[in-house]
This record gives sequence, structure tokens and C-alpha cells, in this order.
Amino acid sequence: MNFGLTPRRTLALAAVLVGVIFAPFAIGQKTPTIRPATSTAPSTLPATRTALQKLPVAPIKPQSLADLRAIEKRVEAVVQQNLTATVGLIVGNAQGSGVIVKGDGTILTAGHVAMEPDLDIIVILSDGKRVKGKTLGENHAIDSGMVKIVDPPKNGEWPHVEIGDSKNLQSGQWVVSMGHPGGYRTGRPPVVRLGRILLNYAEMIGTDCTLIGGDSGGPLFDLDGKLVGIHSRIGATSSTNIHVPVDTFMNTWDRLAGGDSWGGADFNLPGGPRRTVGPTLGITAIDDDNGAKVSKVNPQGPAQAAGLQVGDIVQRINGAVVKSTQDLVAAINKQRPNERVKLDVLREGKTVQISVKLGRKTR
Repeated sequence: MNFGLTPRRTLALAAVLVGVIFAPFAIGQKTPTIRPATSTAPSTLPATRTALQKLPVAPIKPQSLADLRAIEKRVEAVVQQNLTATVGLIVGNAQGSGVIVKGDGTILTAGHVAMEPDLDIIVILSDGKRVKGKTLGENHAIDSGMVKIVDPPKNGEWPHVEIGDSKNLQSGQWVVSMGHPGGYRTGRPPVVRLGRILLNYAEMIGTDCTLIGGDSGGPLFDLDGKLVGIHSRIGATSSTNIHVPVDTFMNTWDRLAGGDSWGGADFNLPGGPRRTVGPTLGITAIDDDNGAKVSKVNPQGPAQAAGLQVGDIVQRINGAVVKSTQDLVAAINKQRPNERVKLDVLREGKTVQISVKLGRKTR
């Protein structure tokens, strides 16, 4: 459902409408998410969320009018608490959304919104004021991105939300989506939609919170008001939408904050698009019965510098078996630019080991 919850009456109507469609959804086995031992990610905020703390717990399956009212009150409190930290982003000619998660102006968004490191961006605050920002890092394999406001805040720090965790989200659990569908509109605050968790995996959350263009990068909150995901893309239908779990941001926080970009190897795959960000090996490959066969070596690229040749068949990378070009792409996507990888290559019937220092492909 898509409704801008400015008047309370609209919010009440929304809670009643969604309350009648609470059937649970089966989900697959969750993949556990492991947090890093150390990180510069923000710690839990002080206990200032008194409005939410005083409210009754909202049930996953409402059974009564009282249950619906409990959900309504929590949604209203979540919106009031997090509205000012939900922002619009303008990167070049494209618009998206984001959410401020630290007082220094650090913003989480989608990787395809941030695009690449060190771009100038415009951050539109909830009141319409525009401030300057910069893109930081992106993981294009799961579509996570980070940007930062570079203008100083007036009152010491920017409004920001509390980060929760996504690994324990349950099927049918209520969540609140915020963002700028269709891009930022003057006089319209971030739009709010209420929905439920449909799927929860280590690298993907599925919900029925309706998303459209411009919502990408916006926040997904649980009914405790904590950030649990970032909007990524629309699913097969408008009622099945994909979000990046917040745990993945925590696990890669230092890489994102440091301006790293990864997850998009430079390959020309038959019938597929060319990815133009992240680490690059500098070849075109095709499938072969024995692995991934090099059909082209890019001039002055990393592979040429390392001595890789047309006709070579890559069979292993860092010891992992390569059975196809997709295996090779996936293995490269896990690396960083300027890292070295060891290739086991079949050349004229003999196995040759080649060490390649990966390059960085930019837009």
C-alpha cells in the first residue's frame, strides 16, 4: 500500500486496511549472518526512544481491534521518530532515497543510487533543505551503498536513526517503508508504507511494501523504530519488493566508509550486460568444457600484464574450481581492486599458474 502518512486519520485507515491481510508466508531456511569482531560502525544509540518504549508490543498476527490499534500507534511513533533522518538523494540526473545513520551525516542507500565513490551529490532533507554530500563505497553484488553529508550541521549533529539487525526478522512481521517514490517532490514529506516481511535471507529481504522508482535507497524499519533494511528493487510484482539487509552494511562497514567499490567485474558475457564498476581482470571469457576460456585480452589490462593469453582456460582461482564464466565472474566479484589472485590456467594441455593484480574499472 502506498500512502503519505501526514494526517493521523490516513495512518489509522492504513492500519485497518492492512490489518485484514495478515496471512503468514512460508520462507526458506535463513542463512546466518556473522558480524565482524571489530568495526567503526555506529554503536547502539542512547535510550531516548521513550515514545516507542511505552507502547504495547504490536502482534505479528492481529486478532482484534486492540491489536490493530497497537500496530497503528507503533507505526505513528516510528514515523515521527525517523522522518527527519529520511532523505532524498540527487546523483547526476538520477534521484533516490537514503537514511542518515550517524550524527556526522553518514547515510545508507542502495549501491545503484550511490553509483561509484567520490561523486558530488545533493542531499534533500525532510523539510526540503538541500545540502552537499559525497558518495563513499558500494557493494554492487548486493546493492548496498554509503554516502556522507559534507556540509556541517547547525545543531552539532544530523538527525539519525537507530540501526537494528535483520537476521531475526520473522515471516509476516510488520515493517514500515519510507522514501521518495517518483523522486523528491516539493512540499511532500517522505512517503510511508506499511507491509510485512515475506522472505529473509542473509543478502536479501522481501516485503510487500510497495516500492516504485525513487524509493531506492530508502529505509525499512521494524515496529521498534530500528533500521532493518534499505530498499533495492521491485520484485516480480509491485507487492514483492527487495531490500538489502542492514546486517550486510554492518559486516562491510569499513569498506563502504573507506570508499571501496566492489561486486561488478569487467566481463562481456554472451547475452548479458557489461558491468562497469569494481574489480577487473580485463578479459572476455566464454564457457568451455574445462572451465572459462579466454576469448579476448584487453590491451594494457591486468590480464595482459600478467601474461594471460587468448585460448587459455581458467580452471581455478585462488584454489576454487572454475567450471564456467559465471564461476569466474563470481570469484572476481569477491575480490577488491588491486588485490592479487592466483589463476590455474590450462594452456596447450599443460597447467600454468598466473598471478594477476586486479585493476579497477570505473564508469
